[in-house]
Amino acid sequence: MESNEDFWVQYYDGSAWRTIATYVQGAGFANNVFYNKVVSIPAGTYNYPANAKLRFMCDASNNTDDVYIDEIAFRGYSNGKAVQDDHDIVSLKRELVPGKFFFSQNYPNPFKPSTTISFSLPEASSVVIKVFDITGRRVATLADGPYEAGVHNVRWEAKGVSSGIYFCRIQTGAHVATRRMMLLE
Repeated sequence: MESNEDFWVQYYDGSAWRTIATYVQGAGFANNVFYNKVVSIPAGTYNYPANAKLRFMCDASNNTDDVYIDEIAFRGYSNGKAVQDDHDIVSLKRELVPGKFFFSQNYPNPFKPSTTISFSLPEASSVVIKVFDITGRRVATLADGPYEAGVHNVRWEAKGVSSGIYFCRIQTGAHVATRRMMLLE
């Protein structure tokens, strides 16, 4: 994200969206750094109706930067006892399906011993993702089959290969792209 761009966490209390956390690039976070953040909603501050919702919003410019949000846990307290809801909390809104193909740089990069590769599809497509060493020898096939429209992540556990430069190639029905990755020992 560019300097001074931000993203925020909002809570819907059944009647309005309320911002509960804001992060500004350069002040609240830096690019290419992983963070663990806890956002608390103090008891008595908001109501918790059955239709309560959380969302993550961003006002980034029209660039190809990515913000990855992972391992979200919701915990609450009822009469002093901790409660946790492990239900499926993610839903795909049709307007959030990407309008174009994109193949992100793996993260982290350099990496040790595993990395995540992200790509977006504007429509369902067959996808093949392969990893090659510097000599062009295929060392892994990470995906080979149909994928729905949307944003997808695949993970490479680089076991049994030496440290060095590797190339990750994605091939869809209409696109081919390659990214360079560096595995550290």
